[in-house]
Amino acid sequence: MAKKWTTWTGASSTAWATAGNWSNGLPDADDTAVIDGAVDIVGGAVSSGDVDAVYVASTYTGDIGSSGTPAGTATKMIVNSTATGTFYLGVSASKTLAITELIMVGCSNATVDASTAANIAWASSGKVHMDAGELKMSENFGASGVCECLGGTLTISAWTITSGDILNLRGGAVNWNSGAAT
Repeated sequence: MAKKWTTWTGASSTAWATAGNWSNGLPDADDTAVIDGAVDIVGGAVSSGDVDAVYVASTYTGDIGSSGTPAGTATKMIVNSTATGTFYLGVSASKTLAITELIMVGCSNATVDASTAANIAWASSGKVHMDAGELKMSENFGASGVCECLGGTLTISAWTITSGDILNLRGGAVNWNSGAAT
């Protein structure tokens, strides 16, 4: 199937899995879901279980996933520029999320909340690049994970760095509440 971009409109409801909320149909494993505007996405599982990428546009001002995020696998999540709001990852056992790459660029008023450890499954060699915003984490990255923090705030409540993991701090702030470096 050909890849497509489909943009969140929220025209029908606040549920991710409602096709009428998307400009080009419900995103699936080959697609990029573009989140734009100001309509919150309250929750709901991705019907196929996977989406190639979630791109939060610089003009987005809502919250994503306050009662459940899209479940499944997102290859990338990109939070761009002046996007504002809180983007929740894996808030319940029925709304788990596996992600391989998170990019937070210039989004000083955005928060990615991945603090519900049991419901996040970072893929092996997962990567985080952030230069602004806040990332709340309470789960180890997959094997050989890399976190590069150039700015913003990284709040860690249970990550234990293990052999092969890289935490590269070049700027910003880190609040290390629990976990350990081994």
